[in-house]
Amino acid sequence: MDPCKSACEKTEPGTVIFSIRKQVPFPSDVLTDGSISQMEVPEAITIGSVIPVIVTNVNTPSKFWMTLVGPWFSERLDAMYGEMQEFYDPQHENYHLPSSVIKPGQFCVCLYARKWLRAKILEVVHANLVGVFFVDYGGTVFVTNDTLRLMHNRFTVVPTQCFRAYISGVKAKDAGEWPSDVCEYFRKEVGGKKVRVKVVRLFRRTYTFAVAVLDDADRNIADLMLMHGLAEVDLVSTIPVISVNAKSETEQHERASLIESVKNVGDTLEVQAEAQSRPEVKATSTQEPRCSGNRIAKWSDISRRDVTFEGKRLLLVTLNGEEYFVFSEFVYTLAGLHEHVALEVMATMADKLPVWKLQAGEVRMFVDSLEGQCVAGLRPYRRGVDAPAVRLLPLAYATEVLDFFYVDDKYKKAVSSFVSSMLKTGPKGVSSS
Repeated sequence: MDPCKSACEKTEPGTVIFSIRKQVPFPSDVLTDGSISQMEVPEAITIGSVIPVIVTNVNTPSKFWMTLVGPWFSERLDAMYGEMQEFYDPQHENYHLPSSVIKPGQFCVCLYARKWLRAKILEVVHANLVGVFFVDYGGTVFVTNDTLRLMHNRFTVVPTQCFRAYISGVKAKDAGEWPSDVCEYFRKEVGGKKVRVKVVRLFRRTYTFAVAVLDDADRNIADLMLMHGLAEVDLVSTIPVISVNAKSETEQHERASLIESVKNVGDTLEVQAEAQSRPEVKATSTQEPRCSGNRIAKWSDISRRDVTFEGKRLLLVTLNGEEYFVFSEFVYTLAGLHEHVALEVMATMADKLPVWKLQAGEVRMFVDSLEGQCVAGLRPYRRGVDAPAVRLLPLAYATEVLDFFYVDDKYKKAVSSFVSSMLKTGPKGVSSS
């Protein structure tokens, strides 16, 4: 047999042994330079909705993926994958992915666990190894190039289906990473299963859910994790964490979280948690937050530079030798919250907030110092119109503020390291990276 010819031996459906193959003409009916749309979160799904999902892949309780259940979602996806297996099993050799299109961002079909799956290349490790993300099920794996195939156009019509999710109400103990045994417990409880989840937070633009996962007995799995000592209460979470062994209804009510509900036109961010009974919330003080007593005499007192934390860029303001972040930009960039939401959350947990609200005249000088630079969450300043609220966050309190919110640990560590270095060496001790 000619060793240069394409050859494969099939032992059973979905099992392929690859050998040296001959270059074949590039098919014209495939996706080579484009993308597949992501399934949008249906408008009917809002904060408080209880919906059936299939948990398709679990990394940790703070990072898993799920698909919606229904004719337009999981059933449609199952039908498409049935067609994909029938299409690629007998003729996959005609659709090898050429090296010229093996690059980050390329959509393709990948043979994994004896099944052809839609995937997106995230990383090219070396000439014969790539990292791919399964767009309908979640999860990233490393595979060799000979498992990749061009995606026929017929399989680009159905939008990608998986949504990123994290369990709300609990976090890893001692502010650490989730232990492997806890991840295995959570995986055993929900992985690959059809479950019901209650939507606690919803980030439509990033297709991410914070959820309470319910078992067959309608118990919150977060409560079970607390009961077994596998996690600790996340005081910042918006979900009401009701213990499964609460002694009284009053005790349950006392542990319910404050309900937040926010809608934003540009970036839909809704935060709401329902409880059987809402505790009385005492009015918070209207006194302005504590600050260093610093004041702006003229706009030239202000200098600024950009600093970067794991790819997230923030404005760092220096005023009379003291360092500040712009509060609105800080909480929006790192925590995904708009300023008024962040302030409300913090006001329920602290007597005073570590931010400094500028006076009207100072706002004008501060905006002038920006020289047209845009800052997230800061509306434009127009003369003759009420000055926008501008709050500055002292550098020393940056890590403290992040502890109020659900923020990826890598950002917390980066900010903490930067703050520690700056406090030791002063404003000029660290480069702006």
